[in-house]
Amino acid sequence: MPEKPFEDISLLLVTALLAVSGFISVFFALLVIFTTGIESIFIKTLVIFTFFIVLVVPVAYFFICRQLFSYLKERQKILLQLHEHEKQYRELFEEAPSGYMEYNEEGRITAVNKKQLEMFGYSAKEDLVGKFVWEFVQEREESRRTILGKMSGTIPESRGLERSYIRKDGTLVSVLIDDFFITDGNGRIRGNRGVSTDISAQKKIEEVLRESEEKYRMMFEHAGIGIILINASTGRRVAFNREQHEMLGYTREEYEKTYPSNFLFENMAGSYLETLSKLVEKKTSLVETRLKKKDGSTLEILSSAVLIKIDGEDYIHFLNVDITQQKKIEKELLESQKKLHAIFNSVQTGIIIIEAETHKVLSINPYAASCVGAPESEITGKNCQEVLCSQKDGKCPITDLGREIDRTECSLVTSEGSKIPIIKTVLPVDLEDKRYLLESFVDISEQKRSEMEKRELEVKLAYAQKMESIGVLAGGIAHNFNNLFMAIQGNTSLLSLYTADDQKLKEPLDRIDALIKKGSELTRQLLGYAMKGKYHVKTLDFNKTLHEALEIFSITRDDIKTHSKFDESLFPVNADQDQIVQMLNNLLLNAADAMPEGGDIFIKTANVTHNEISENGHEIKPGDYVLFSIRDTGKGIDKEILKNIFDPFFTTKGLACGTGLGLAAVYGIVRGHGGYINVSINSGTEFRLYFPRSKEEESAD
Repeated sequence: MPEKPFEDISLLLVTALLAVSGFISVFFALLVIFTTGIESIFIKTLVIFTFFIVLVVPVAYFFICRQLFSYLKERQKILLQLHEHEKQYRELFEEAPSGYMEYNEEGRITAVNKKQLEMFGYSAKEDLVGKFVWEFVQEREESRRTILGKMSGTIPESRGLERSYIRKDGTLVSVLIDDFFITDGNGRIRGNRGVSTDISAQKKIEEVLRESEEKYRMMFEHAGIGIILINASTGRRVAFNREQHEMLGYTREEYEKTYPSNFLFENMAGSYLETLSKLVEKKTSLVETRLKKKDGSTLEILSSAVLIKIDGEDYIHFLNVDITQQKKIEKELLESQKKLHAIFNSVQTGIIIIEAETHKVLSINPYAASCVGAPESEITGKNCQEVLCSQKDGKCPITDLGREIDRTECSLVTSEGSKIPIIKTVLPVDLEDKRYLLESFVDISEQKRSEMEKRELEVKLAYAQKMESIGVLAGGIAHNFNNLFMAIQGNTSLLSLYTADDQKLKEPLDRIDALIKKGSELTRQLLGYAMKGKYHVKTLDFNKTLHEALEIFSITRDDIKTHSKFDESLFPVNADQDQIVQMLNNLLLNAADAMPEGGDIFIKTANVTHNEISENGHEIKPGDYVLFSIRDTGKGIDKEILKNIFDPFFTTKGLACGTGLGLAAVYGIVRGHGGYINVSINSGTEFRLYFPRSKEEESAD
């Protein structure tokens, strides 16, 4: 505050005016006295006293007022300084970079600065003053207990207390709080001053750094390869990831306590150190080495290393890849390659690899070379048309004409010009953007000869089956004729008795009797041809009878393989053995007809009960049964004709090949023995025959 010297001058002027006015007043008073002749002592004394007062009072007033003005001046100066300090404090309070807040003993806010308002997201102090502090803190209940505890003196002042303020818009701001007690003259706590520093940006940076560190830590730990950092001067492991210790079979704690020598096999230390030296000195970029795992097994690794500096110190950064499985696969591939090479050279199938673009033979196995009749060296490198197929137009049927060859029958031209029948398959193969033809073939010269013999045998078998069917038909007709002849013979015998005296009838009756005898002889001959007659039923071993029938069938049809599964504890059955044999032959021949190219027949016997017999239009009698099933691998029977297969004279083989009596006879024999028959179609045809179990204990010889 600037000084004001004119105040002293004003004081002197006032004093002078008072003195002048006093002198004037006294002068006029004396003038009146002396002009009027007043003689009164009292009045004169009063005037003189007044004159004295007028002289003294201004002087006294001057000195008293001067002291008073000096005091007021000093006080005004002090007040101005206080005002200036308060202004500076207020500016400092309002513009402080940290939030400032005061609250009373109840925890209610009494004062806040501008920064504190910003932290809370408010613009007016009136929105905060009077409210509880903890209303604006995320940790509300904890904050309330802490504040009240401080006001009661049980909790000391806080330094660096981290809290999260709730802003007006609901967002959070992280702060660090330092608080100081407000006390009265007696030291009693009357409130608290809190200084809040916004650390949201710092927290975000810390979070970003933490996430970044976590990300790189995760990348480090889960890199999929072993990573290890070693101090170059001390050799101490500074850091390693999970893959590094797990690939060696150790836990992290075990690996930290394990010396590098534990990972080396005997006599490996020198070579291992030499390898590391080469890696660090960049004499080699990658190196394969073997380490010993915790369980003693071998770990094959591929290592790389680089020398790096961290805080001025040298460190070796190793990257280790577990290639144990890869080495195992390489070994297996090598062994597989050897096996394939052995198979390629020894397999009795011709294999030729041809370059599709040039048609050059790249490789040929010994079997193919032997079929061609030339050494491998003379075939390899030549055009395949020159040594294999000799196309007249020079066009390859695969690459030029786009044909597919899959198990195709064709001829192979030998070096002598002769042709060998083969079945050939050619498969295009793409390797490394280049197309090859993988050709394989089988010499079928022997098969062709076997097929010719097979056709001759089939003709004989068809003739035998035809004659067998005729026999069945003849047997049936013979039985019917026998019945007719017996009836005729009985009636002629009665006529002979009734007309014994009539000579005219005797001669015709004798001729009829002779004809009956001739017819009976004929039917007897037919039954002998058909191997029929009266039933000769006995207890039969079905397995034995079936085995004998299969032996005969196998001799005539070597292109069909039979597979049998007999129940050794099979129930005996009561049956006519001749008819059972006939039934088995018919079924075997029927299965063979369904497989003209050959195949398999599966035969089974088993003990079953009536509950296991499928409904087939007949009432199934309760009891035990013997199951006989026969299944072929032919094309099966069409569903449209399945219902007619047991009809007499029904056939799908044509008049020249079939009689239509085979399955009809089978059906009659099964039903004649009190059995049942079922048919199912599933990748072939299966007949299931069921015969009642014999109640007798005697077994067939």
